[in-house]
Parts: sequence; structure tokens; C-alpha cells
Amino acid sequence: MTSDQDYDDEAHDQAYYDQIIADLESGRLKADPTTLIRADQDPGLGARLIFEATGTTTFAEAIQVTLGRPPGPQHGGPSPVLRARVPREIKDGVRRLAASQHRRESDVVRDAIAAYLDAQPA
Repeated sequence: MTSDQDYDDEAHDQAYYDQIIADLESGRLKADPTTLIRADQDPGLGARLIFEATGTTTFAEAIQVTLGRPPGPQHGGPSPVLRARVPREIKDGVRRLAASQHRRESDVVRDAIAAYLDAQPA
């Protein structure tokens, strides 16, 4: 059973992390890749971060999310593949955007195509 204090702590933690993200994105705070959080300092942090980042609750689900949608009847089978040649500038732009958003290039391209199609008259 969770207490009101647990909810207050979660809200405080979320606000704290939201501020860190805002500071990182604005350049006010520089990430230090040598910073470590040991398991004895925060047991379960790694799992919580993985589950939060993937929107899952188990490692099996997290692995499926990170590897892509599994083929099967629940997803209509494997997604079709669309290939296109693009100028180097577009490829580099997709790569930079994907890296800055911590996403896969295919996700960026998929979203761009969907947005383009949505903007077209019927």
C-alpha cells in the first residue's frame, strides 16, 4: 500500500528530474558521463529508468520495444519496408535529429512521412 508521502516523494522526484532535463536541454547543465549511481545508493534505479524510457513494466516487454514491434497477428504481421534514396544532407539531418532525440532514424523518418501525409489535402 502506498502512502500520501510516497505520492509526494514521487511528485518531488519527477519535478527534480524534469528540472534537470530542462537544464540539460538549455545548456545550463552539462552532463558528466563519468557520474555513476551505484546500486547500493538507489536499488532498482536501472530497471525503473528502462521501464520509464520504454513505457513497459517488464524486461521482456522492454526488450520487445527496443527491438521493434514483433511480427504477429496482434500487429498485423511485419511492417512493410519503404526504401528511398535521399541526398546526403537529408540523411545527415535525420541522423542528427534521431541522435538528439535519442530515437532511431527509422522512427524519425516514419513520423516525418506521417506528418507529410497528414498535411496533404484529401
